[in-house]
Amino acid sequence: MVDEDGFTDGKIINPNLIQVVYRHTSDLDSVVDIGTWTRR
Repeated sequence: MVDEDGFTDGKIINPNLIQVVYRHTSDLDSVVDIGTWTRR
């Protein structure tokens, strides 16, 4: 997934779990966020 400010990478851990990292860089700031997506 990509937007105008950053992008998201995901790693499939198992059929119900993805670990994600979002990276955003601009002239004013840089952001890294991590999370987990779980299927319900």
